[in-house]
Amino acid sequence: MNKKLIKHLSFSLLNEIYAIKIIQVKEILAWRASIDIPLCQEWVKGIINIRGQIIPVVNLNRRLGLKDSVKSKTTCIIVVELSQRDGFIGFEVDSVQDVLYVDKTSKEANPLFEADFDAEFIENVIRLNEETKVILNIDKIFGQEDIIFKGVS
Repeated sequence: MNKKLIKHLSFSLLNEIYAIKIIQVKEILAWRASIDIPLCQEWVKGIINIRGQIIPVVNLNRRLGLKDSVKSKTTCIIVVELSQRDGFIGFEVDSVQDVLYVDKTSKEANPLFEADFDAEFIENVIRLNEETKVILNIDKIFGQEDIIFKGVS
Protein backbone atom coordinates (compact mmCIF):
# COMPACT_ATOMS: atom_id res chain seq x y z
CA MET A 1 0.00 0.00 0.00
CA ASN A 2 1.46 3.35 -1.10
CA LYS A 3 0.96 5.99 1.55
CA LYS A 4 0.70 9.70 0.85
CA LEU A 5 3.51 11.34 2.82
CA ILE A 6 3.67 15.04 3.62
CA LYS A 7 7.08 16.57 4.33
CA HIS A 8 7.49 18.85 7.33
CA LEU A 9 10.52 20.70 8.66
CA SER A 10 10.92 20.29 12.41
CA PHE A 11 12.62 22.81 14.69
CA SER A 12 12.98 23.52 18.38
CA LEU A 13 11.75 26.36 20.54
CA LEU A 14 12.59 26.13 24.26
CA ASN A 15 13.33 22.38 24.03
CA GLU A 16 9.98 21.58 22.41
CA ILE A 17 9.72 20.29 18.83
CA TYR A 18 7.43 21.99 16.33
CA ALA A 19 7.08 21.53 12.59
CA ILE A 20 5.75 23.32 9.51
CA LYS A 21 4.97 22.17 5.98
CA ILE A 22 8.26 22.07 4.12
CA ILE A 23 6.62 23.26 0.91
CA GLN A 24 6.40 26.75 2.45
CA VAL A 25 10.10 26.89 3.40
CA LYS A 26 12.15 29.10 1.09
CA GLU A 27 15.46 28.80 2.94
CA ILE A 28 17.18 28.43 6.29
CA LEU A 29 19.71 31.09 7.29
CA ALA A 30 22.29 31.29 10.03
CA TRP A 31 21.13 33.81 12.63
CA ARG A 32 21.98 37.40 11.78
CA ALA A 33 21.10 40.72 13.32
CA SER A 34 18.12 42.51 11.83
CA ILE A 35 17.49 46.22 11.33
CA ASP A 36 15.04 47.45 13.95
CA ILE A 37 11.78 48.96 12.73
CA PRO A 38 10.13 51.38 15.18
CA LEU A 39 6.47 51.15 16.21
CA CYS A 40 5.99 47.50 15.25
CA GLN A 41 4.37 44.83 17.35
CA GLU A 42 6.69 43.53 20.07
CA TRP A 43 7.19 40.20 18.29
CA VAL A 44 8.59 41.86 15.15
CA LYS A 45 12.39 41.79 15.33
CA GLY A 46 13.03 43.90 12.23
CA ILE A 47 14.07 43.35 8.63
CA ILE A 48 16.93 41.64 6.82
CA ASN A 49 18.12 41.92 3.22
CA ILE A 50 18.46 38.62 1.38
CA ARG A 51 19.97 39.10 -2.06
CA GLY A 52 18.13 42.39 -2.52
CA GLN A 53 14.81 41.26 -1.07
CA ILE A 54 13.64 42.83 2.20
CA ILE A 55 12.24 40.21 4.57
CA PRO A 56 10.54 40.89 7.93
CA VAL A 57 11.89 38.78 10.80
CA VAL A 58 9.85 37.89 13.86
CA ASN A 59 10.55 36.29 17.20
CA LEU A 60 8.34 33.19 16.96
CA ASN A 61 8.57 32.59 20.72
CA ARG A 62 6.98 35.98 21.40
CA ARG A 63 4.41 35.53 18.64
CA LEU A 64 3.30 32.29 20.27
CA GLY A 65 3.32 33.81 23.78
CA LEU A 66 6.36 31.82 24.92
CA LYS A 67 9.42 32.98 26.84
CA ASP A 68 12.38 34.26 24.82
CA SER A 69 15.10 31.78 23.93
CA VAL A 70 18.78 32.37 24.53
CA LYS A 71 20.72 32.85 21.28
CA SER A 72 23.26 30.13 20.52
CA LYS A 73 25.32 28.92 17.59
CA THR A 74 22.35 26.77 16.47
CA THR A 75 19.88 29.69 16.40
CA CYS A 76 18.71 30.30 12.85
CA ILE A 77 16.08 32.01 10.73
CA ILE A 78 13.59 30.02 8.69
CA VAL A 79 12.25 32.01 5.73
CA VAL A 80 8.81 30.91 4.56
CA GLU A 81 6.43 31.90 1.80
CA LEU A 82 2.98 32.78 3.03
CA SER A 83 0.28 30.95 1.06
CA GLN A 84 -2.38 33.63 1.29
CA ARG A 85 -0.29 36.55 0.01
CA ASP A 86 2.68 37.42 -2.15
CA GLY A 87 5.38 37.69 0.45
CA PHE A 88 7.94 36.07 2.68
CA ILE A 89 8.60 36.23 6.39
CA GLY A 90 11.46 34.91 8.50
CA PHE A 91 11.23 33.65 12.05
CA GLU A 92 13.88 32.76 14.60
CA VAL A 93 14.13 29.23 15.99
CA ASP A 94 16.52 27.67 18.48
CA SER A 95 17.59 25.01 15.98
CA VAL A 96 16.43 23.16 12.90
CA GLN A 97 15.90 19.48 13.66
CA ASP A 98 14.92 17.24 10.78
CA VAL A 99 12.67 16.63 7.81
CA LEU A 100 9.67 14.58 8.89
CA TYR A 101 7.78 12.37 6.46
CA VAL A 102 4.31 12.22 7.89
CA ASP A 103 1.62 9.85 6.70
CA LYS A 104 -1.70 11.68 6.58
CA THR A 105 -3.20 8.98 8.78
CA SER A 106 -0.70 9.66 11.59
CA LYS A 107 -2.23 13.06 12.27
CA GLU A 108 -4.38 13.44 15.32
CA ALA A 109 -7.39 15.72 15.69
CA ASN A 110 -6.69 19.33 16.62
CA PRO A 111 -6.19 19.25 20.39
CA LEU A 112 -8.98 20.55 22.58
CA PHE A 113 -6.91 21.91 25.40
CA GLU A 114 -5.86 25.21 26.90
CA ALA A 115 -2.55 26.21 25.28
CA ASP A 116 -0.08 28.96 26.11
CA PHE A 117 -0.94 30.38 22.69
CA ASP A 118 -3.95 30.47 20.40
CA ALA A 119 -4.74 26.81 19.56
CA GLU A 120 -5.89 28.05 16.15
CA PHE A 121 -2.18 28.29 15.32
CA ILE A 122 -1.94 24.50 15.67
CA GLU A 123 -2.64 22.67 12.44
CA ASN A 124 -2.31 19.24 14.03
CA VAL A 125 -0.51 17.09 16.54
CA ILE A 126 1.26 13.96 15.33
CA ARG A 127 2.82 10.91 16.91
CA LEU A 128 5.99 9.91 15.09
CA ASN A 129 8.45 7.34 16.41
CA GLU A 130 6.77 7.46 19.82
CA GLU A 131 7.23 11.26 20.05
CA THR A 132 4.56 13.92 19.92
CA LYS A 133 5.18 16.87 17.61
CA VAL A 134 3.07 19.98 17.09
CA ILE A 135 2.46 21.05 13.49
CA LEU A 136 2.03 24.83 13.30
CA ASN A 137 -0.02 26.67 10.68
CA ILE A 138 2.27 29.48 9.51
CA ASP A 139 -0.48 31.22 7.54
CA LYS A 140 -2.64 31.53 10.67
CA ILE A 141 0.29 32.60 12.85
CA PHE A 142 1.07 35.41 10.43
CA GLY A 143 -2.52 36.03 9.30
CA GLN A 144 -3.53 39.02 7.23
CA GLU A 145 -4.50 41.23 10.17
CA ASP A 146 -1.16 40.52 11.82
CA ILE A 147 1.23 40.92 8.92
CA ILE A 148 3.24 44.10 9.28
CA PHE A 149 4.81 44.27 5.87
CA LYS A 150 5.65 41.88 3.06
CA GLY A 151 8.85 41.20 1.17
CA VAL A 152 9.64 43.85 -1.41
CA SER A 153 11.81 43.05 -4.41
